[in-house]
Amino acid sequence: MLPAKSRVKLDGDKLARFRREQGWSQDQLGKAFDRSRGSICNFERGVHMPKAWHIRAMCRMTDTSLEDMLYTLGATHYMPGHHYIEDMVSIWA
Repeated sequence: MLPAKSRVKLDGDKLARFRREQGWSQDQLGKAFDRSRGSICNFERGVHMPKAWHIRAMCRMTDTSLEDMLYTLGATHYMPGHHYIEDMVSIWA
């Protein structure tokens, strides 16, 4: 399993769009992740990348498969190691 501290490279605009489609404010998502609204803003702006457990939590919150979530959020790889979505799905499942 991929360590929870692993980070995922996402498309921040897609993360923001997904969050809004779910009806969540940055503050609400931040509270769900035990992070500030500013942290969510930084994820969406690409300043920081979310950890693997953030993505898994969003999957549980929306009853979405990991593979669908990674594609929805525009994930290209996790860092360090630059594995692709197919690898992430097999590692995180």
